[in-house]
Amino acid sequence: MPPSKPLEIGDDQASMFAKSERPGPSPLPAPRRGLRTRAKQLVSRITRKFFKYLLYSSPLLIAALLALVYEMRTSTWQSIYFTRVAAEASYKVEAGPNPNTTFPSFGPYDVRLGYTRIPRIIDNLLKNGISGLVDSFREGESDAMVLLTPVPDPSSYGVAEVEEDRIVNLIEKPED
Repeated sequence: MPPSKPLEIGDDQASMFAKSERPGPSPLPAPRRGLRTRAKQLVSRITRKFFKYLLYSSPLLIAALLALVYEMRTSTWQSIYFTRVAAEASYKVEAGPNPNTTFPSFGPYDVRLGYTRIPRIIDNLLKNGISGLVDSFREGESDAMVLLTPVPDPSSYGVAEVEEDRIVNLIEKPED
């Protein structure tokens, strides 16, 4: 084996390995010191601003809360609003029944209080006409008038005991 020769490096290659005198980026970035500190400062700054605005706006928030409580207890502003709405509202009475009228058809209170029977009651009233009944009530001296009609199952509606065109006893929904 021949003896080895020392490696010769040319000037252009030597400059590659030599340390550069001018500052430049190092192969590994330096650790960023103070990143947590900067984040804490940012959070602290945001928190301070938030509480500053909260402190300045707290009288406004308290006033709004007090106004809300006052309105819930008295309904003053609500009554003022609806008074203005009612002053502008209008209606017109027209002859005949309203075709858009709806009555409740189900529900425990509707059945118990009789609201589901309203359409049948109206049909019974209008079957023979109501104007004669109204005229006889106006001409009479009584304070009230009860209209009765026969039904197949009176225990579901009520039973009236009548003597000489006068009701002597009225039992509403008898149990037997």
